[in-house]
Amino acid sequence: MKPLGTLTIAAAAMTAMQAYGQIQGQLQETRHQQIYIDREKTASPAIKQLLLSQRQLISSKKLSFTVGHTFALDHKLSDITGGQRITDPSIIAKQNAFSTKVMALNKQSYGEALKVNPNLYKQIPIYLYAPKATDHSLDWRKHNMVTPVRQQIGGTCWAYAAVAALESSSKLVNNQTIDASERYVVTNDFADWYVPGNWSGGGWCYKAIQFLVEQGTVTEASDPDTGVPEAPNLGAFKPYGGLTWGFCHNSTGQASNSEIKQALCEHGPVGTWIDAGGTFGSYTGNVYNDSSTDHGVGGHFVLIIGWDDSKSAWLIKNSWGTTWGDPCGYGSERGYAWVGYGIHGIGSDAVWIHDHPTHYQINKALLDKLRLENKMTISRVRH
Repeated sequence: MKPLGTLTIAAAAMTAMQAYGQIQGQLQETRHQQIYIDREKTASPAIKQLLLSQRQLISSKKLSFTVGHTFALDHKLSDITGGQRITDPSIIAKQNAFSTKVMALNKQSYGEALKVNPNLYKQIPIYLYAPKATDHSLDWRKHNMVTPVRQQIGGTCWAYAAVAALESSSKLVNNQTIDASERYVVTNDFADWYVPGNWSGGGWCYKAIQFLVEQGTVTEASDPDTGVPEAPNLGAFKPYGGLTWGFCHNSTGQASNSEIKQALCEHGPVGTWIDAGGTFGSYTGNVYNDSSTDHGVGGHFVLIIGWDDSKSAWLIKNSWGTTWGDPCGYGSERGYAWVGYGIHGIGSDAVWIHDHPTHYQINKALLDKLRLENKMTISRVRH
């Protein structure tokens, strides 16, 4: 048995370490917020007044999040959102039935390859880490399965969420880091809407993801987002694409928490519609729990990359750059947020993509047969 003095010293040391950790966390949080403090000092009177009224609202409703002068406040909300909603439930049912068959073929192919190489799972992060929907939390960033935060140009959130989902799936399925072009998706899916100079019409994330599976996309280096559309070029070499995709739910509306968690575990980060109106654009930290809705403008797509049941919140990656949001407890990169379960419609039109595996072969004849049987066509990504 240790002497009482030893136990007392050990307890004091532990308390000191905890206090040090708390101080370091507070200092780090202050550093993350400093950029918003500095921006607000030079903000217009209108932005200062908006933030004052939002802070009064947060205080009166006893909400938990903070607001500041973010990227979103420098733009008209309709210019940086544009996420459209699904209205036809038959699309969801048909695609989910198809993707179930493709994923069954994928599972069969993986199982056969695993018999030949029992250590194959170690090369495939989605199988190596194997999180469960019953886990109390998940943050795919902690396994390096999330690419850096991007900054969209115009109302292209639907393309950014789709490409972000593919980039994470590439890491999870193939252990490969890619930087795929969003502009190529905007310009080419499909070309019939193309109008030179038009870059903010809005669109559907599921249609962009369908395009990534059927057509693929080019590298960011070969087609960077300049905010200006280019002439369509479906004949370009497209190294990135996907095996299949599906919805987290089987009807229009919001997917349940368990459905989203299951998709996050089986496929990786999930694209979702969210109402980005109200105070959402000013978010800088803590759990976003403003339940007000029906803002009339601000339909937006983001990427769900995890959850935390102790916070009752989803962890999201936005595409508004690093002068919005917070690191949310991991690393130093801003652009993320905790959003309370169900808040602002999060989980609506939730969609996943599964990259085509490179560590084992899928029977091409059977896969082509399934695709021919499906006969699902989507007219275009833009409305």
